[in-house]
Amino acid sequence: MFRFAVAVAFVLAGVARASVIQRDLTYVSGDASRSLFGTGKGVVVGIVDTGIDVSHPALRGSMSAAKDFTKSGNTDDGDRYVGHGTGIAGLIVGHDTGAGYTGLAPAAKFLNAKVQDDNQSSIGTGEIWAAQKGAKVMNVSVGNNVANADTAQLNLLSDYLTEQYGVLIVSAAGNSPYQSAVNGVPNGSYDGIAVGSTVGRKYNYVASDSSVALSSDARSKPELVAPGDFDTLATANWEESDAYTNVAQGTSYASPIVAGIAAQMIGYGRSHDMDTNPLVLKAVLMASAQHVLDNDGSAWSVRNAHHQVDGLHILQPLDAQQGAGQVNGVMAYDLVRQAH
Repeated sequence: MFRFAVAVAFVLAGVARASVIQRDLTYVSGDASRSLFGTGKGVVVGIVDTGIDVSHPALRGSMSAAKDFTKSGNTDDGDRYVGHGTGIAGLIVGHDTGAGYTGLAPAAKFLNAKVQDDNQSSIGTGEIWAAQKGAKVMNVSVGNNVANADTAQLNLLSDYLTEQYGVLIVSAAGNSPYQSAVNGVPNGSYDGIAVGSTVGRKYNYVASDSSVALSSDARSKPELVAPGDFDTLATANWEESDAYTNVAQGTSYASPIVAGIAAQMIGYGRSHDMDTNPLVLKAVLMASAQHVLDNDGSAWSVRNAHHQVDGLHILQPLDAQQGAGQVNGVMAYDLVRQAH
């Protein structure tokens, strides 16, 4: 099981309902791009996770369907890793106007696929169900490490779903700098986006526990990074405590920030007769990313480049820790507008 599946699961303390501040979205211009791209109306987001508490004020009315692939008999996240899926759903589709909490695509609908976090078959079945139900962006913040990502069945399946159903699969890169962000599932797929996490007051450097591309990796992962520390999250069992928390951390919560901006882009693209192919979305998000600092304070740099007589040859063009850089909603919008 990926370390991110347990590292961010438990809600330890809350924030007052009347004082919700979402600086995690502000520092990637996700709130600003919501007013440019739109709120994701008409977009279906698949959330393949450990269940979701759909009674939360930020999520009411947003779920279009749910299915349990764990044999637990329910589709909430109250029995294992409490609050994990609920927090992710809030970042994407949250809409609690009374508390001032708004996700990146509050008008989108979501599919709740409850899966076993460490079971490839369960995760894959959940992905298939969500794709067949119409998801065009999918967040998968669960997974495993594998010996070879290129032949792992879940990665092959994820790429198939992207190409067959046109769904962009966004996944957490993992929470261990000693484990490859490439050799994991489903984050090791070719067509999807693996997301690492940033920390700091302005989320301007890569977290020390965010998984990276190791020197032995032929491919580069993650492709992007996003805030993964002190994100403001909707909580499960909110009736018994505070409705929101900001104590969880990890790439699990960085991933839905990228998925949420992708949902904005899909809604905008549909209403403006623009291409919403998942590989086009991925290219735009990467091309518009903003460079931050690596976890040791060093600047963004390509993994592998050589100076030769005829010039600089770039062999691995992404940074080992942050890929193309940190997702930025407004910069993505500007790039889309320039291209249209």
